[in-house]
Amino acid sequence: VPTPAVFVVYNRTQDPVYIGMTFNFNATVEVLRNRRPSQMQWIRYYIIPKFRNDELTLGTLQTVKQGWEEQFGGPLDGNRVEEEKLKWEREPPRAEPDMEDIQPSIGA
Repeated sequence: VPTPAVFVVYNRTQDPVYIGMTFNFNATVEVLRNRRPSQMQWIRYYIIPKFRNDELTLGTLQTVKQGWEEQFGGPLDGNRVEEEKLKWEREPPRAEPDMEDIQPSIGA
């Protein structure tokens, strides 16, 4: 079940490096662990109830994230420095629009 959450990633020296928001906490953490294993030593997280209205859920996520940014004295490098932000938030590579998706064959 997808779980909305706000989370802070800490590196090996226990410095906070990135604050993230997600509608699917477990999947996001798995992606980030694969993407940046050396930066994912510890995670602090806050689970948000999933409201019927996604905008209300998003607003709650943003409020918690802003509160944590204030606790840290502003955005962390992973959120503020564009090069670092791209490492955390980049989209996975996608096939070119004219490329066909490969479908598994069944019983061949």
